[in-house]
Amino acid sequence: MNNSNDPIQANFKKNDQYWKGVADVFNSTTPKDRVRTAKQIKDHFGRIKKRVAWFGGNWKEANAMWASGESDEDVMNKALQSYEEDHKKDGPFMFRHCWEVLSKEPKWDAYLERLEDLEPGKRKFVEEDVGQHFSLDDEERPIGGKKAKEQMKKKKEQPCIIDLEDELNNFLDAQKAANEGRAEMLETQRRVSSEKLESRRLAHLAAKEHKEAVMLETYRSLLMQNTTGMPEDVKAEHMLALKCLRESLFNKND
Repeated sequence: MNNSNDPIQANFKKNDQYWKGVADVFNSTTPKDRVRTAKQIKDHFGRIKKRVAWFGGNWKEANAMWASGESDEDVMNKALQSYEEDHKKDGPFMFRHCWEVLSKEPKWDAYLERLEDLEPGKRKFVEEDVGQHFSLDDEERPIGGKKAKEQMKKKKEQPCIIDLEDELNNFLDAQKAANEGRAEMLETQRRVSSEKLESRRLAHLAAKEHKEAVMLETYRSLLMQNTTGMPEDVKAEHMLALKCLRESLFNKND
């Protein structure tokens, strides 16, 4: 992709010249025991391209059915499972790293659009097709500044067309963000509620300890009083008060 997007090195090259350039770059960045010819690289990319295109269909289907609360990884796992079910003979999808690169490239999107326009029986991934779509032919060469301005002018003159798929994706993204925000808010409320409950429990324990301290001080004071000169009724109340405090503080019945 880097080679095909290079407006200087890759532009205006024929198919064989283009793949020779790709091979030169590949071989310059790999150990000598892994050097490959242009044909080997082209054939290998042909196999990758076919499977990545298949997986692209599975991913679009999974993405279109994105349920509330699902993450990007959930959608990816659905797509991987769907691919494996559709292509049992080929085994699981092994080129996720390639798809993550190709899926971000406008050239790849354009290639998939051309495939969708073809009749089902004509969608073949032959080796010769690889160079035609990824060497920079007249259709896919980077446009010049003048042509870019003309296209921009045409876009401004055309009425705005709402892309429903983009709108739906934006809505789902907003819904996902809202759900995450709600979950975070509920977690915060739960934590605050738990902290308030703990605070009330500590306040209750502190009040209980204070009450017991006051009772203990009162018991000590009554215990030290001289009851010799007390009237019998006052002395009886004094003894009863000591008994009640003793039972509360020490859980004794005598």
